[in-house]
Amino acid sequence: MSQSNFLKLVNPEIGFLPMNIEYAASLNLPFVAKDALSKEKGVVICGTAPSLVKAQSLREIKRLQGLGYKIFAVKQAIRILPEYDIIPDFSVAMDPSEKQIKKTPLDPRVTYFVASSCHPRMFDYLIRGGANVVVFHSACGAATENLCEMEIYAKFFPQNCNYESVASGGYTVVNRAIALAEWMGAKRIHVAGAPFGWRESEDYYAPTVEEPAGNASGPTLDDQGRVDGKKWFTKADLLPSALSVARKAKASPEKFHFIGDSLAASLATKSHEFLERVVPSKSAD
Repeated sequence: MSQSNFLKLVNPEIGFLPMNIEYAASLNLPFVAKDALSKEKGVVICGTAPSLVKAQSLREIKRLQGLGYKIFAVKQAIRILPEYDIIPDFSVAMDPSEKQIKKTPLDPRVTYFVASSCHPRMFDYLIRGGANVVVFHSACGAATENLCEMEIYAKFFPQNCNYESVASGGYTVVNRAIALAEWMGAKRIHVAGAPFGWRESEDYYAPTVEEPAGNASGPTLDDQGRVDGKKWFTKADLLPSALSVARKAKASPEKFHFIGDSLAASLATKSHEFLERVVPSKSAD
């Protein structure tokens, strides 16, 4: 499968992205500031997997928050975490479809990092609700007949466009949240509830997530226990996403940490040769 066809598979809204970016630019919202978190102790990036709401994970997230770590919530983690007395500092959204609106409750205590490629109605929903909205760029494959992705960003965001400022790596919003944290200068990054796969007889999402379980439909990949001795199931977009995080963790083990079971954490224990056999690095980053 070609790269362009794969991008269409993982992002069916790709044809609308240039128009979405143009609309985001017209709002004149603030752009996420480089090194804004450089003086903080670190961040915890929270996904929506079942491990997020396990007692041990919640205790560790609360402990880190008590030490001054900032909490990033992706997808419906912004709704789940307050149920356990954890108020996120930031929400991260990159889904360009309107369905993102339903998954994103309004909370005046939260700053919303929204990809410039998100749907115009997502921006309208947040702004009309009084939310604090900050824009970032996500590597999303946007293109027109005449312009590539970076040229589109340069056209509409001339003051905020360079390769370093575009959040990339993998295909999931957790990858984008990690890239944002790095751009903002986070010293330590803990990843919770983001396994990039699931174990046998387990779901991909926490019980209260209003979305079908990740293993409910579509083709899956099975590692036959080769990564850590116990089967992992994943998908074509999740595997390179896990590998992208695993490579970051291998390169900076003092910076990256995992809370709960994670395919990325298991892959980070493997050799570089093993990771290259799974997915070449140019495909994962």
